[in-house]
Amino acid sequence: MKIQSPDISHKSDVGGVQLGLKSADDVRKAFQEMMDAIKTHCPEARIEGVTIQKMVTVYDYELIIGSKKTRRWDR
Repeated sequence: MKIQSPDISHKSDVGGVQLGLKSADDVRKAFQEMMDAIKTHCPEARIEGVTIQKMVTVYDYELIIGSKKTRRWDR
């Protein structure tokens, strides 16, 4: 489970990622814990919801991509 918010870029740093959820009860509990953590760490953040994805447990590599938006300079 991962928080969806345009105001939170480093989701795991503020409790916005929950792993290893195996049941509907796990999901409900994780959702409540996540919302409580987000309210504590980022009370002003806009929350659009959460995403639920199957957890990948076997992988050969990890890919991390970063980007930065800069002001365009006219030539």
